[in-house]
Order: sequence, then structure tokens, then C-alpha cells
Amino acid sequence: MGDETKEPGDPGAEGDFSYWDVTFDGEDPGAADDFVLNFVDCSFIVGEPLLKNDFLDDMVFLVKKHDHYNIIGNIKEIVDDAGDIQTDKNIYAMLGIMKNGLRVGFLIGNLIENGQDFWHVAAIWPEEFARKVRAAQSVFQNALFLFIDQPEAWSRVDLIVPITKKSQHHNFSI
Repeated sequence: MGDETKEPGDPGAEGDFSYWDVTFDGEDPGAADDFVLNFVDCSFIVGEPLLKNDFLDDMVFLVKKHDHYNIIGNIKEIVDDAGDIQTDKNIYAMLGIMKNGLRVGFLIGNLIENGQDFWHVAAIWPEEFARKVRAAQSVFQNALFLFIDQPEAWSRVDLIVPITKKSQHHNFSI
């Protein structure tokens, strides 16, 4: 039967998560084939974990080294969990498909506090992954580290940036 009825407070119950909505550009011009992924805000699950400063540099290195790692300028709009448009911020989606078919995604953003640059994880995708992370926070760290430490575990990894940054592809400054 499954999860047709969920009680409030149950993992995955309606209203249990808050979401960041990321609209990606489809292949054809216009909005007809655009699609939206709903990233689960992770602040109530794991906080807003900071990434090591060279995490994105490591990702860019892997893009250069592995054919199945890509940088794509494809984000049209980012709306945070409060409904505010964040497209103009330094926020990127990192999506991966593991060789076993599992799909995992992280929405990472740049924070500047007290004059220091930090990258943090704002949200995760899909909801199924968020439920696993809530049950065992080690799932979060393990998946994140797999992107850098075990590129052979993935069949495809995409670092996706807003379309407005697409022209900066070769001068990707992160």
C-alpha cells in the first residue's frame, strides 16, 4: 500500500520540509520544457554545513579530469524557502547519479560573513535523500564526500550554475 496517509511529524509528511525551488532551462528556447527541482532546505536537518574552502576548486578540477563531470549554465531561477528570488546570488546546484542509479543533489551557496568567504549547503535533493539524511546524518557527509573522493562511484555529476554565469564558463572563478 505505501505512504498514502502520513501523520504530521512523520518523515516526509506534507508540510514537514521547506523547499528551495530551482528552475532549470530546457533544451528548447522558452519556458515550455523548463523543469523545477524542489530542494529540501537542510537547515532543520543538518544545519547549514560549511564546505571546505577548496571544495568547488576540487569540483572544477574533477570536471577537467573526468568526462562524466560537467559544468553547465542552466539555472533560470532560484527561489528560497521563504519565497525570495535568489538567482543573482552565488548559488549552484550539484547533481549526481551514482552508478547504482541513486540520485543525489546539493544546493550550495556563497556566504560572506565578517569579510570571509564561506560556501555552505543550503538544500538537498530529492526528498527521499532528505529523509535518509534526517534518519542518519552520516548519509549527508558520505554523499557529499563521494563527489570529491570517489569520482568512480558516479555515472554523471553536474555542477550547474545560473545561466547568467554561463558566459563565465572558461573563467569560472570560484
